[in-house]
Formats: sequence, structure tokens, C-alpha cells
Amino acid sequence: MWRRTTALGGCPRRGYANGRLLGSNSQKWIEVEAKFRIDASALLSPSGGGIASLIAHSRMLSRTVFTDTYYDLTDPPDHCPHYPHHYPLTTNDIWLRRRNRGLECKVPIIDTSESNETKKNDPNQHTLPRVDRYEELSRVSDIVARLSRVLGNNGGDAQLAYANADDDDENQLWMRWPTLRPFCRIESTRTKYDYKGGTATIDIDETDFGYHIGEIEVMVEGSDVPGEMQRRLRDAESCIQRICAEHALDSGASIRGKVLEYVARNNRPLYALWQQSGLLKSKGIAS
Repeated sequence: MWRRTTALGGCPRRGYANGRLLGSNSQKWIEVEAKFRIDASALLSPSGGGIASLIAHSRMLSRTVFTDTYYDLTDPPDHCPHYPHHYPLTTNDIWLRRRNRGLECKVPIIDTSESNETKKNDPNQHTLPRVDRYEELSRVSDIVARLSRVLGNNGGDAQLAYANADDDDENQLWMRWPTLRPFCRIESTRTKYDYKGGTATIDIDETDFGYHIGEIEVMVEGSDVPGEMQRRLRDAESCIQRICAEHALDSGASIRGKVLEYVARNNRPLYALWQQSGLLKSKGIAS
């Protein structure tokens, strides 16, 4: 449903609903998100700095507990010569996971626009919130088709071989890449907030290994109109940056998400591989 809003916290004047930037009939949605650090003690304090200010301007929606299990190929497949190292998914910022009972795959959306190149050369860029863009796939057939671009088709055509398969038939994934293995399992307690009447959603996560992390997310609906998609993505990024600035959130570079933090603590060889592959550098993380 289209809903026009006023500019809240400096955010663009577009229709938002539950953190979704509306505007076209496309079925494609892009997650635009930024993480921010959380001091666990700040959550318990009534004067918890920026976090307290952020929550004061938000409405709690839910508190849930879920388990994420992440998968990758632990050995380089023979049919994937362009990715000679292990873990060809995560080294390319592709995150295949099972959240509770359903499969999901987060695929990065690369900004190749001229404005992004200018932004990269901005000496003040490291002080801005790091904003990521992902398309999240949940239909197994879509996940298989996308992974085939990276992992190869293992001797066949993913679209033809499974043209008659159910969209949610997981066998088409595990039969095609039987060496996919779990490398990380995290249980999270998430408190979700609606920020200022649907401008964005706020997630506060506490993990089973004692790590706290926050995230601001705006969902952007796709568009086939030339240039419109990039404009929407830039609007969402600007919105997130203004929220971070308004509440003085610690959202600059070098913030590790849950999976990166878990692996940094528990699997140093894999973390070193991610560093060697350039994944950490692409996220502004030095080590």
C-alpha cells in the first residue's frame, strides 16, 4: 500500500511501510542495511547513549529467537576454475543459510554508478556508516539458479534440470552441490523495532556466544525504469546515514557482523582466508 510520509529525521519524502521504500510493481526487493555497535551495558542503562535515543524514537514490534546455519563448499569444486580457493560463496559475499527451517541466500548488489566511485574517493568516507545492499532469495529454485553462476552447474543446466521441480524442493540444491557443508551455527535473540512510523526497521541482536549487534534496514522495491533503482537505493542509504548521525550511533567501518565475529573467534584459518580473498577489505575491516 502506497503511503506518503513527511521527511522524518532527514529521510527522503517517499512512501515507506514497515521499512520498505515503495514505488513500483516489481517483485524484487533489495535490503539496504547498516550495522552499529552495541555495548551490552548500554542496553541496561536508561541513559544508554545513542541506542537509548534510537529506541525512544521507535516502537517495539517483536522479540524472537532463531537459529542460523551457514553453508559453503569447504573444498574448491573442479567445475569452478575461477574460484580456486575454498569457500567460493562467502569469499564473494554470498551467504547461504538455513534460518530455523527455511533456506535463504543473501546476494550482494554492487553499486557501479559514477556517484559510488566518487564516494569511494571521498577522504571522509571512512567516517560514514557502512551501508550494504543485498537481494535476499528464499525460493529454492531462485537460489539454485543464482548459485549456479558462481559454482557452475556441476554437469548440467540448473534451469532445465529442475524445470519441473517444486520451487521449494531442497533436493535440487543438495543433489547439485552435495559437498555444501555447514561452517557456522548461531542462535540469536532479536528485538525488532519500527522507527518513526515505518521509516526503517531496527534489529537488536544478542547471540548465544555473547555478541551484541544492531542493524538499521530499509527495504527498497525494484524498478525497471532506467536510473530509478539507483535513485531509490541512494535515498535509502541517505536515510540510514541520517538516522545514524541523528542518534550518534557507532556505525563506521570495521564493524563485524555476527558471522564474521563468530568466525574471528572460532575459526581463524577461515577468517584468514576471508582476509586474503578481499572480503574483509570490501567491508572496511582491517583485521
